[in-house]
Amino acid sequence: MHLECSAVTRANVKTVFQLAAMAVLNAEKPHRPSILGSLTHNKQTPSKRRSSKIDRSKICCFPFK
Repeated sequence: MHLECSAVTRANVKTVFQLAAMAVLNAEKPHRPSILGSLTHNKQTPSKRRSSKIDRSKICCFPFK
C-alpha cells in the first residue's frame, strides 16, 4: 500500500495512519487455506502442485532441527 500524507499537525498524521491501518486490516484477502486446513482437507493423493508447496515449506520454513 502506498500512502502519502500532507497533514499539517502530528495529530492529523496519526489519524491518517490509523485510517490506513484500519483499511489494510479490513481489506478482503483472497481465501488461503491454513496449513492445518490444507493438510487435512485432501488426505488421499495430493496434487503435484500441493505436494511441491508442502515440500518447499518444509525446506524453507524449518531449516533447523
